[in-house]
Formats: sequence, structure tokens, C-alpha cells
Amino acid sequence: MRLNFHEFNHIENGRKMLVITEGVKYLDLVEIGLPYKTYSVLVTGFQEVDSKTGKVLFEWDSVPRVSLGETSLMPERTGPTLDESEAFDFMHMNSVDKNNDGDYLVSARHTDTIYKVSGITGEIIWRFGGKTSDFVHEGGFNFSKQHDARFLESNRTHTIISFINNAASNVAQSASYSSALVISLHTAAVPMTATILSQYDRPDRGLTRRMGNVQTLPSGSRLVNWSQGGYITEYGLDGKPVLEAGFATDRFASYRVYKHEFVGRPSYPPTVRSFAYGRKQSAATTACYVSWNGATEVASWRFYSHEKDSEISLGEVQRQGFETEFMYDGYKKKVSVEALDAKGVVLGRSNIEDTVRPGIWIKKDSVTEDIVAHIQVPVVLCFILTFILMAALGFITGGTLRPSWPGKRSGYKQLQHEENTEEVI
Repeated sequence: MRLNFHEFNHIENGRKMLVITEGVKYLDLVEIGLPYKTYSVLVTGFQEVDSKTGKVLFEWDSVPRVSLGETSLMPERTGPTLDESEAFDFMHMNSVDKNNDGDYLVSARHTDTIYKVSGITGEIIWRFGGKTSDFVHEGGFNFSKQHDARFLESNRTHTIISFINNAASNVAQSASYSSALVISLHTAAVPMTATILSQYDRPDRGLTRRMGNVQTLPSGSRLVNWSQGGYITEYGLDGKPVLEAGFATDRFASYRVYKHEFVGRPSYPPTVRSFAYGRKQSAATTACYVSWNGATEVASWRFYSHEKDSEISLGEVQRQGFETEFMYDGYKKKVSVEALDAKGVVLGRSNIEDTVRPGIWIKKDSVTEDIVAHIQVPVVLCFILTFILMAALGFITGGTLRPSWPGKRSGYKQLQHEENTEEVI
């Protein structure tokens, strides 16, 4: 069996997924009046798969549970064939859903039927629509070639489902235009009954001959995708259209369309920049600016300073828009920031960034460094120069000069006193 592209339904908060499978079997078509020896038949089914491990948790095949006689389609080839490319797609499954009881809802386009399948035995619990429907359709409504059957509510007596009634294919038509339906199935009644709760007709009275879906929004309004040209309509609680849109060309189609609150969680960290200002560092202020392009869940920012190996919290402020400002009285050389959601959960953290200092600080530091660089003469060199100078003076005066130190008599004055004494004698 191989995967079929029609369904990829994440359930149970993404822990599991429902996918449609398909494979070819060679069967006799006696059930549809064509008793050939063998015919290649496309058999569709579904799997429930663990999203993390890929383990198949439940698997279901339509044959032999669904009779070939339920199909509304006839093979294109009138003789027997073993060619898989010509396999007879008698069912054409296009959606799978699961309810809280563990049962499944399966839509099959080529049988015009929606099936409820037991999540325990795999047996078909009931059929809605098609040649062998288990329900009386109150008001005489019908549907065909449907897509996107979904559970909305269910209890012991009733099940409410939604789907799009395409009502047409390229070769058949059962209604004047397509519509989206919300149906109440009274499964405790005898016989079981089906009642239309809501019907949303295609505004342009056109036919959606393939694809399409209907989504029930949290507000209770509904979004319907009519497929061709990306044509969509959103209906309010009163059933009237509140939004209508489509592509500029019919060259493209949308298989399904959904509307959700956008949640952005960037793979890169928040960006923070900090600037110090003030005439001197001792009376400075540090201004921080933070943003996280694409993040939609940030409610507040928490700022930190970094000194050596320590981290100090500077404060927390509410998010102010795309960019948030935070002011701190004092100079902080390095800063970082955490993004928090409404519950205080940390969503991300920036890198540690250096604070940009004012130009006047940099100029002062530069001048000081220049002065120090020019006056820093090694102490040993000072002694050498002093000794050479003293020696030179002694040679000129013909005497012996000794350096003078604080607290001692001057050698020069001592020599002069001795010379004066000789003259007196």
C-alpha cells in the first residue's frame, strides 16, 4: 500500500495523523455486472500513524467491507485488464476524520457515501448517502461527489457532521449548484434520520466539480472553499456571506483552505541594541531597544546586564509594538533580553550585546591614553638620564657631584661650602 495525497489530518494535538492509502488488487467485477476473470481495482483505505515514530496504530481497507456494487462509476475499459495504470477507482476516498469515541468518518467520492467506521473492529457502523444509505433524508435532500466530511459533535443519539456537497463531476450532476452542508444524524431513531441544520449555497450558483472543503471557525461562522480559481466564501452566524475572494485567474485551484490565527515563532533570536548617553559615565542612562520580527506571542520583555560571569535583572516591560524601549538609570556595558508570553513562559533569548557608548566618552578616553602614552618613560631610564646629567655637571665644575635626595643635604651645596672654607683659611 502507498500513501494517497488526498488526506493528511493531524489529530490529538498533532501527536497522530490520519492518511489515506491505496493499492491495486485484482478482482472480479461481477457485482457491477461485468464478470471478467480479473480486473485491476484501486483499493483505498486509511491509516492512523504516530507522528513521532511513524508506527501504524490502526489500518483499514475498503475491500471487502465496501462492495464494488456501491460505486456510481463504471470502468473506462470494457474488457479485463491487469494494468495498474488503468485500475478501476471504484471508491475514491478523499477524507478521514476521528471522533472522541475513537471511531472514524470516511468520505468516498465515487460511492457518494460517508461511512462511519468502528475504531475497534473496523466494521462499518453506518452509511450515509449513496445506493445503500442507512438514513432517511428528511426533506428529500441529496448529495453527491462530496468532500471533506468532518465530525462536529456526537453523543449517544446524534452525530453532527459537515461536508461540501459538490453535486457534480465531469460526467454527472445531482443539483443545480454546489453547497456546504451541516447535517444532524439521528442515530437512535428507527429508521435513522438525517436533517439539514445549515446549508451554504455557492454564491455564484456555480458547480465545484472537484476538491473543496468547509471549515467551522471558533466563532461559529464557516469558511467554504469552492476550489476552482481559489474561490472562497466566509459565512457569518446568520448564514450570509461576509467575505468572498479568489485568485485573479482560474488556472489554479485550492484543494483545501483554512483560516487560523497566525502564530509566528522565528527560528532566530530576538534582536537587542543598547546605547548609553550622558556627559559622563557616572551619571549615564542606558537605553535598550528590542524587537523580534515575526514573533506573535510576545507579551513582555525582561532585560539583563552582564558583568564578568554574573547576570543581573534590570527590569521587565510590556511589549509596546514591533519595537520596545527600555530605559535604565546607569551605565551597563553588556545587555541581553528574554521574550515572555502572557503566562510568563520564556519564548526566546537574545545574544549578549555590547552597549554603544557616547562619542564624547570615546574622545576623552582617547586623549587620556595619548597623554599617558607620551609621558610614560620607564623609571630606569629616568635614573640613567639623571646620572648622566649629574656626571656631566661634575666634570664641568671639576668636582664630584652626588645626587640629592629628599631629606638630605644637597651635594652641590656641600661642595661649595668646602671650597669657601679653604679660601678663608
